[in-house]
Amino acid sequence: MLTIGQEGASSAYHLSNLSVPKKAASCASCGEVNDTRYAIISVQDSGMGIPPDQLEQIFDRNYKVDRPGVETGVEGSGLGLTICREIVQAHGGMVRAESDGKTGAIFYVSLPCMVNEGR
Repeated sequence: MLTIGQEGASSAYHLSNLSVPKKAASCASCGEVNDTRYAIISVQDSGMGIPPDQLEQIFDRNYKVDRPGVETGVEGSGLGLTICREIVQAHGGMVRAESDGKTGAIFYVSLPCMVNEGR
């Protein structure tokens, strides 16, 4: 769980040390679902996007986005998003992605918060 102070639970967080690729934006906020508070981190890029029918598959081990006829120039092992999701789920959170398949993607990481009333 992510531990935050009471004053932080109601305000947005600025993550100045978050490592994100160039041409990407990041944002953090807090939300509540079924009486559980969550820290929500989003990272948005302006790349070529992910086809909507592949948005869940990108979290599979060794999966690489398939775009017939398009040379992506992107190399990787296909493990990064799998590892990310496993770490976040081990902490009771979730990771998901959104994309229209044309103009970049937004990744959301939600982690449950434990509020320290005394801090």
